[in-house]
Amino acid sequence: MTDNYIVDLFFARDELAISSLDDKYGRALRSFGTRMLNDSFTADECLDDTYMKTWETVPPNEPRSYLFEYVSKILRHRCLDRLRHAKRDVRNSSVTVISTELTDALPSREVPDGELLKNELTRLIADFVRKLSAESRSIFVMRYFYMDDIRTIAKRLAISEGKTKTVLKRTRDKLRIYLEAFGYRA
Repeated sequence: MTDNYIVDLFFARDELAISSLDDKYGRALRSFGTRMLNDSFTADECLDDTYMKTWETVPPNEPRSYLFEYVSKILRHRCLDRLRHAKRDVRNSSVTVISTELTDALPSREVPDGELLKNELTRLIADFVRKLSAESRSIFVMRYFYMDDIRTIAKRLAISEGKTKTVLKRTRDKLRIYLEAFGYRA
């Protein structure tokens, strides 16, 4: 079943859209949620919420060429909300480790937290990621969006763990320099 067809089902308000989406991407989404939360039951709850949010937002959104990415982003936000809401002690979790890695590249918390500023920062980071080489972009997105561990990234891309770490470090350094050029200080 194609993404276009699934989106057409959403537009037709056909409940088959949800089951088709789950058939096509459910396994990958569950795995992603479970990695973030370290709890498959909670990940399934977040996935159910994600399907509901997708139902509510398609239409008006029309993610025909990026359906998986669209749903992944919704799931990611649901999982992060769940982590925040539960106020879990995540000192040893992958979320904290990944957040710590990016601390040196991203602006400090002293920057005002207005919506306009968040949107600008989001746009700058997206522009930065688009300008990366295909390999660096894949590694960066796999690590900081999908929260894959170093070993998984290296295995999927058939590169060494050392190279993966090096690419991530250099990319974070480039991101810090890129953001500083726009007035953001790490």
